[in-house]
Amino acid sequence: MSDLAGGAGWRRYLPYSLAAHALLAAGLYWHGPLQDGHSRQAAERQRLQATEQRAGQLTLRRQVESMAAVLRSLDANAAVPPPAAQPQDALAQAQALLRAIEQADQADRARELAGLLAIPLAQALRQVRETDRAAPVSAPPAGVAQTVAQLERRARQLAARRQLQLAQRRDGVPLPGVPGRGAVGAGGAALSEAAPAPAPGGTADVSGAKFRDARHYGVLAPSFDVGSARLGYGRKAGAGAAYADRVYLDAWYLIGPFAGAGAASMARDYPPERVVDLDGVYRGQAGRLLQWQYVSGPAYPRVPPDSSENAVYYAYTEVYMERERDLWLMIGADDDSMLWLNDRLVWQSGNEDKRWYRTPYLNLKDDIAGMNLSEGRRRVHLRQGRNTVLLKLYNSVGLTFYSVLLAADRPPAELARAVWRPCRSAI
Repeated sequence: MSDLAGGAGWRRYLPYSLAAHALLAAGLYWHGPLQDGHSRQAAERQRLQATEQRAGQLTLRRQVESMAAVLRSLDANAAVPPPAAQPQDALAQAQALLRAIEQADQADRARELAGLLAIPLAQALRQVRETDRAAPVSAPPAGVAQTVAQLERRARQLAARRQLQLAQRRDGVPLPGVPGRGAVGAGGAALSEAAPAPAPGGTADVSGAKFRDARHYGVLAPSFDVGSARLGYGRKAGAGAAYADRVYLDAWYLIGPFAGAGAASMARDYPPERVVDLDGVYRGQAGRLLQWQYVSGPAYPRVPPDSSENAVYYAYTEVYMERERDLWLMIGADDDSMLWLNDRLVWQSGNEDKRWYRTPYLNLKDDIAGMNLSEGRRRVHLRQGRNTVLLKLYNSVGLTFYSVLLAADRPPAELARAVWRPCRSAI
C-alpha cells in the first residue's frame, strides 16, 4: 500500500518537475545561443550606425572642400580655412564660403559689365547686386546635411556659369549654323572618346532564378593591338623605374556583393558610391555584413572575392603622378562598369557585345597574356600627386571580372613600376 502511495505522490509532482526543468532549459538557452545572437545583432547595428554617421560627416567635409575649391578658382587670393570638424561648424563654414563665392562672382561680373558699358566699377557692381537680389530665392531645406548640399549646388552653379563666360570670352559665342571649335572642356584636360553608336545585334537572355536581365547588344567591342607594348604593374607614374606603355592597376580595396536589381543596378547608387569610407560596414546580399577587402598582385584579370550573380561590387584605388598629364584608361568588365576619376564620372559601359560574352574569358588566353580584356578607353587628365579611382561592377550571371589599365600614347611614357601603399584613413 505504501508503494502505491509513493508512486501516486511521485506522479503528483511530475508536472512541477518538468516545468522546472523547462524553465531551466529556457534560461540556459536565453543566456547561451539566443543571448549570443542578440549580442551579435546589437553589435552589427552599432557598426552600421557608426558607418552611417561617419558617412554623413565625410559627405559634409567633402561638400565644404568642394566649395572651397570653387572659391579658389574664382579668387586665387581668397583665405580658405580648413574643413570644420562638427556638423554645425560645417554649416556655418559653408554659408561663409557661399557668401565669399557670390561676392567674387559679383566682382568679376561687375568688372566685365563696366568694360562693356564704359561705366564706373562701383556703378556696375550696384547693377549686378540689384540683378541678383531680384532673382527668386528657394526656401532653405530643413537639416544641416540638406542645407549644406543646397549651398554646394549653388556654388557649383556659379562656377559653371563662370567657366561658360570665360569660354565665350575666349572662343566667342557660336552662331546657329556656323561650325565652331566643338565642346568646351577644362582646357582640353578631360577629353574622352565617344561610345560607339548602337547597332542592331543578337540578343542574350541572361535569365536567372531570381531575376531576368534580357538585353539587345550592339556592336562587338573591339580589342586593342598590343603589339610590342611594354607592360607594367602598379599605380604610380614617374621617372626612376622601368618604362612601360601600359600599366595594370594591380592593387585595390574591394567590397561586395550588394544585392543587384538587374541591369537597373547601374542606375542605383549604393553606399560606397556616395562616399568612400574604407572602414565602413554595410548590408549586402542576403543581409550579410560587408566591409572593404584589400587585394593586390599581378593576377589578371581582377575577380572580386565572393563572386555572386545579380550582384554589385565596388573597387577603390589611388594613382600617384609625378607630374600632371593626359593618359588613356583602358577598361573591361563582365558585365557592366562605371568609373569615377577624382569624383568625376569618366566611363560607363554600354550594351555593346563583348568577346567574353561569346567565349568565357578564361579561354581567351592571348587576351589574358596581353592584358587585353578591354572593351573601351577614355582619355583622361591625371593631376600631380594623388588621384582617386572608384569602379562599380555589376554581374548578372556566370563569371565576372574587371580590368583597368593606364595607357600612354607612343612613344612609351614614364609609367613606372610601383608598390602599393595602402591608405587606411577614410577618403
